[in-house]
Amino acid sequence: TLVPAKNPAKPASSAPAYVTPRWTRFPDGAALASYYPPRALDNEVEGSSLVECTVLDVKGRVACVAVSETPKGYGFGAATARMVQDRGRVDLSQGDVRVGAKLRTTVKWTLG
Repeated sequence: TLVPAKNPAKPASSAPAYVTPRWTRFPDGAALASYYPPRALDNEVEGSSLVECTVLDVKGRVACVAVSETPKGYGFGAATARMVQDRGRVDLSQGDVRVGAKLRTTVKWTLG
């Protein structure tokens, strides 16, 4: 006879656990201006994007992909991923953020 376990193991979640980053470097207003999506700029559209990044190395470099963008179709997601990868660096000195860690960050795009 099968008897169910009193504390059955929970199935492993497929969702990654995200860390809260401390940025040693993050794109500022000047970077936003140079990465502003051309179509959005031409149409004077402001927006935002959520990106998911993976810490690549001990220097805090990240690789990012767009998770969402608002409004859609103006390139805010791709621009955010490119900008954060190029200009962002995460602080690994405290030991709570390691190479391979995943994080999410939102960037709001506004016109000057």
